[in-house]
Amino acid sequence: MWQRIEAPSPTVFRRVDHVLVKAGDGREATAVSARVVPNTPETRDDGGALWPSDHYCVFAEVTLRPASAR
Repeated sequence: MWQRIEAPSPTVFRRVDHVLVKAGDGREATAVSARVVPNTPETRDDGGALWPSDHYCVFAEVTLRPASAR
């Protein structure tokens, strides 16, 4: 499914979003937060809506820390 770029409201009601992290170098990664961006349309000069893309993006914040001793 994709966002119809000229629709006034979201047309996507199901998504599969993944954020893949490979920490490496003796570090572990933990997800802190994530959000969909951009998730609102801009208003066109004629009053209609225009979404910046037909796909949503995910912005994720992760923390890297030294790996736990095992």
